[in-house]
Amino acid sequence: MWEFSWLAVLKSIDEGGVLDTILYVDLGNEWSGDAWCPFFVNEPPEAVWTGWDTEKSQQWMAGSISLLRDQFPDIPYTFSFTGEVNLETLSKGPFEMLDFLEPHIWMTSYNEGEFYRVVGYNYERFDYTGVADLIPQTRVRISYYFC
Repeated sequence: MWEFSWLAVLKSIDEGGVLDTILYVDLGNEWSGDAWCPFFVNEPPEAVWTGWDTEKSQQWMAGSISLLRDQFPDIPYTFSFTGEVNLETLSKGPFEMLDFLEPHIWMTSYNEGEFYRVVGYNYERFDYTGVADLIPQTRVRISYYFC
């Protein structure tokens, strides 16, 4: 059903005459994380944020892209993943169904979350309070990490 929602969106954009403005489509932000795709239950079910390489996930990705590519073949498609892309994760492939890799590499996760501890952020998910608290601290301490 989810794939058909994407198909409806692309058809609507096409009918509006602006399909040529689409750079690419990320079908699943940080696939297969439950915050962004609660409709997908992986096999095994505990393979959540790093479960993109399971057979069920691979079938879901390939099928979704195939359905959309049949109707809109000129659009590049991908699923973004969270975490590091290295030789170990690349060996889990295949990635042939993706037009490109879009890894989300969170620098804040390294050193056991040191960055968040230093700036006093507590990962208030979907709550602006955490971001509002983070901004002033980040301005002061960002040079520590990037200079």
